[in-house]
Amino acid sequence: MYSMYYVLSDLDFVLTFTLVVGSGSLGVFSQFLCTSVCSALTTALVGVAKAFLQTTVGFFVFGGVPFNIINVAGEVFRRLLPRKLL
Repeated sequence: MYSMYYVLSDLDFVLTFTLVVGSGSLGVFSQFLCTSVCSALTTALVGVAKAFLQTTVGFFVFGGVPFNIINVAGEVFRRLLPRKLL
């Protein structure tokens, strides 16, 4: 009989799913710990640094976006300028 959960028996899927859930849980716990120990400003700056790192890693890992000076400048301006100006 055909099961709609056939991927649960695939070892690659289970390992990848476990890794994604584990790293996501670790990230949420780290942010909670940062919020409870540090000030709100520190937590906000850590969040901005994390988002910048995710975007930078995404440029190289997933591709699909040409790496040129316009894209890099856009990302830098997006992170540096206040949201009200954008």
